[in-house]
Amino acid sequence: MCPSDANAPSSLSRLSSLELCSRRPKLERSAPALWHVLKAGVFLDQALKAELTALPRAPACGPGCDACCYQAIPLSMAEAVAIRAFLRLAAMPPPEAERPGDPNRCPFLGHSHCAIYPVRPFACRRFMVFNQRCEMGEDPTVTRPADVLRPSRKALFETLCLTLPVYQALGLAVPATVTLEFFTGHTSLVQTFPWRQLEESKPEQG
Repeated sequence: MCPSDANAPSSLSRLSSLELCSRRPKLERSAPALWHVLKAGVFLDQALKAELTALPRAPACGPGCDACCYQAIPLSMAEAVAIRAFLRLAAMPPPEAERPGDPNRCPFLGHSHCAIYPVRPFACRRFMVFNQRCEMGEDPTVTRPADVLRPSRKALFETLCLTLPVYQALGLAVPATVTLEFFTGHTSLVQTFPWRQLEESKPEQG
């Protein structure tokens, strides 16, 4: 069950990452993990916008388009901690471990809206298709790979590097030379992440 399955999204989920950063100047002190991931999300959004500007076509994605919310969604540890902090600010409980319905459905998908939109995973931000929206159950990387945006790996790596303070605050060993493998080694899936366990055992750290 989605943590906030009401018909209308919460007031926080109506904001963009940039708006949330600007409207909460004390966020860096009160929820540092959320702050770092929000800034990284803004950086990725701007990088994607620059890439799209150079293309001759626009994404087909838009409001009410949620077919991509029914597939495996990668999630880094930093993003998970930031989402937990966002849920606290929005007064929303974490998802239940066992949820009825489609197991591939994102636990944060409400009624055709994302309950955690400002801090949605980087994988969601960079997944875009052209020409037509995805059909339910379609994997466009297989059915029409030419229609899938291929974001710069450099931009993605730089985005992930902006979240390094979160790993350091969690006490994880960060190598002197960070590679993409470091982040993939701390990556799971939104659908299977132990959200309740994180809520109980991982307090927000500065």
